[in-house]
Amino acid sequence: MYWATTTTGYLSAQATLYRTTDGGTAWAAWYHASKDISTVGGWGAGSVWIATGRSLLAIGGTGQVMRSVALPAAGSVEQLVVSSPTAAYLRMDGHIYGLDVATGSWHNASGALGSVNAMVWLSSSEGYAAVGPTVWRTSSGGQVWRLVFSAPVVGSGWASQLAANSMNSVWFLASGGVGGMSQVGFVLWHGTDEGTRWAAITDEAYWAPTGYPSVHPALSSTIMLQPGPMAAVGASTVYLAGWTASRSSRWVVLTNNSGTWRTCTIPITVATPQFFVQQARGSFVARTRLAFTGRQTGFLLGESARASGALLKTTDGGSEWTPVAFAAP
Repeated sequence: MYWATTTTGYLSAQATLYRTTDGGTAWAAWYHASKDISTVGGWGAGSVWIATGRSLLAIGGTGQVMRSVALPAAGSVEQLVVSSPTAAYLRMDGHIYGLDVATGSWHNASGALGSVNAMVWLSSSEGYAAVGPTVWRTSSGGQVWRLVFSAPVVGSGWASQLAANSMNSVWFLASGGVGGMSQVGFVLWHGTDEGTRWAAITDEAYWAPTGYPSVHPALSSTIMLQPGPMAAVGASTVYLAGWTASRSSRWVVLTNNSGTWRTCTIPITVATPQFFVQQARGSFVARTRLAFTGRQTGFLLGESARASGALLKTTDGGSEWTPVAFAAP
């Protein structure tokens, strides 16, 4: 999902690119690709970029292909960030590739970092990358990376996510290195001062003694399973979605958008899209995306076990969520 403005946004479902011009109330099919669209991104309202098949395509304002660039390698595109009108970055199979938009040429932007789990770019040259339980910073477009944080977690198998308000406010989620019994270990950290200072915000408390014994955040979390996705909004706001696998199993969203931390619960009702309900019926783990157009308006996108999509919208910072319908492709 990509928002060009607070009212114009795009999201993909299989091979169809949907577009809204009214802030997400109504969505209509905008472009049909020949293969599934793996990710969507852009810079401003001029065009939207999609990765599909072996190509990166720029779709113009009339829904037509304006530019096609061959992908730099074989494999799946996991993340696309158009960081400026002149530069874009792809994360593919653990590597970061940088694109010079003018020439269409790619370069290796992750060097010897290892398998990259997540990236955020604040400009064409400044960004962060997460490799397992570590965070790296670059100010040279990936030519040089500097380790800025190594999370005090125990064991291997840690995955990570990143979200950033600015170079001075970055959110780092390490998860999955420990888990079991419908609970997944995780810790959310906040990095400030260009990643030189880090504070633990919240964690999954059950796994604290074995997974991160030296971490003692003051904030408790109700998230027990599938921590993430995250979305950073404005100067300091973050949203973190996850699943609580207690007797009242449901999706929850943790946020500091009101200036203090609070947890918003997404009730499961007859009208709730099925991917929220399916999570409670077995081991299925929904693939989700979280995006906000401002501090109050946001969208949670998911996929059911039968690969059908569902979208929820909030206009009050997460307190209430309602289903959003799509026009037929």
